[in-house]
Amino acid sequence: MLRNCLWVLLVVILSGCGQEPQEWNPVFEATNFDAIKTEVDRSLALMDAAYGEATQTDAIDMLEKIDQARQRLLALKDYYLPLTTVRQTIYDAERYLKLDRRDKARQLIEKAQGIVASLGMVTQNAVFDKIVIELKTMLDEVVAAMNRTSTSDSYQKIKLLGEHVNLMLVKGDLVLSGIEFEK
Repeated sequence: MLRNCLWVLLVVILSGCGQEPQEWNPVFEATNFDAIKTEVDRSLALMDAAYGEATQTDAIDMLEKIDQARQRLLALKDYYLPLTTVRQTIYDAERYLKLDRRDKARQLIEKAQGIVASLGMVTQNAVFDKIVIELKTMLDEVVAAMNRTSTSDSYQKIKLLGEHVNLMLVKGDLVLSGIEFEK
């Protein structure tokens, strides 16, 4: 009896090993950050209005706090939102590349390149410019890899790029650069 149970168990295990592995099937969602952008623009308009009122009352403390809040909103608008969009675009491109839809992946990488190019025009700061140039270079390397035939090389480069952009957001390259956005 025990022997028969062991045979049945062995057959079940071996039949499970013979199955083909399931291919990863990524889920795509239509994502955008327009709602966040709208809220940032509204907040900046409110900050400008409050700033105008504060100058009339000569409240220096209030002006300093409003200025700090405005700087944070500008950093969100001019750095974090574009970079978050780039990160999402790269992740989507990675998914399309995994599905062997190279044209769609290439379109998304080109979109990311456009966003990064506009990011470089935000301000003049040597450290920030270096960060943007490094990101542009990595995007160019992904495009070059995608133009070759090796899918695995392309996939590794795009994966590395996605991780790099994610680290840029997490570790705070913006803070490290000491940049200040237009007031």
